[in-house]
Amino acid sequence: MHREQPSHGLSPRSAARAAPSGATVGWMDAPILPRQARMTDLEARYGRTRSWSRRERILGIAAGVAVLVVATLWVWWVGTDPSRTSLQTRDIGFSIVDDTTVEVIFEVSVDAGTEVSCAVQALNPAYGVVGWLELDLPPAEGFTSTHRVEVRTSEPATTGLVSECWLS
Repeated sequence: MHREQPSHGLSPRSAARAAPSGATVGWMDAPILPRQARMTDLEARYGRTRSWSRRERILGIAAGVAVLVVATLWVWWVGTDPSRTSLQTRDIGFSIVDDTTVEVIFEVSVDAGTEVSCAVQALNPAYGVVGWLELDLPPAEGFTSTHRVEVRTSEPATTGLVSECWLS
């Protein structure tokens, strides 16, 4: 249904502001129906959705609680697993030996006697990798051990550092 524009040249919104209360002006003045009337109209058009039974609600809540309990137990189990070994690395420094070699000094902190492998890299000014060395470190006698390695490069490097370490 199309309503006519006001004859005095105002837009429907402007006319609605200017019109006395109770006057019908344009599409914005459609009557506001109570919620029950709107729902009945929608239900007549699209049909009513089936409401959840008490049994379905209880099953849904129980399933949600079960999922939450399982997720919480899994997070606790993973976080407190005593068999997991903590491994940390720290770059101490580097020195450019020549155009094709960088010396990297780093620390590895892990339980004594644990075998560790590390990847050490050399980077150019654009942060491109120009040297890479993977090495197996001997089991350390203490928790923290310091290592000094030379990395060969394909072009002059500006820095050297530990890329990553893992348990071997």
